[in-house]
Amino acid sequence: MEAAEMTNFTFKMDKETRDGFAELCNKLGFTMSSMALALVRQAVRNQEVDLTVRDKRYENPFTPISEEASYARLAKARQDAADGRTYDALGMGDELRKEYGIYSH
Repeated sequence: MEAAEMTNFTFKMDKETRDGFAELCNKLGFTMSSMALALVRQAVRNQEVDLTVRDKRYENPFTPISEEASYARLAKARQDAADGRTYDALGMGDELRKEYGIYSH
């Protein structure tokens, strides 16, 4: 298969958006160019714009859940407490910081 002839496509954006996009791409292991090219190729291939790339560490942990799921979590928490599996506030904070990649200096 021959390599396709490449061409340039340039567009403008404000610095804050550019810096945020650069930071996101870096976190996900992409260059801005490769991420933009992936978006364009997928749009052409699918004839729609539908590209989702996200760093799962930054998803909202407060996603709404059903009442049944809430009761199930409460029952598990009560059982954990009854079995002695509890955390103090500092220990829980340390665990959350580790899970979400938040480190204090």
